[in-house]
Amino acid sequence: MNPARLTAMRSPPTLPECRTASRLHHVVTSAGGPELVNDGVDTAPSKRISAALPRYSKTIDGPLCIQELGLAKLRATCPHLDAWLTELERRVG
Repeated sequence: MNPARLTAMRSPPTLPECRTASRLHHVVTSAGGPELVNDGVDTAPSKRISAALPRYSKTIDGPLCIQELGLAKLRATCPHLDAWLTELERRVG
């Protein structure tokens, strides 16, 4: 992991970043939740984030976001993800 990139991600958000976060939040709430945003190849969540934040890297920033949020919060917010993880845990259990 690039420490400079991590430091940049943890710096206080700028006004444009706050506006971007607000727009992305609106997309999620309008869809009815984060799991309902993905309604096509061009509108997948990573595509929407990349359009709003051109420096976004799914393979770098995605895992960092998951780490920051934590699986408990993601599971509470995303019932399909929770069911999938529960099934995986049951199988390897």
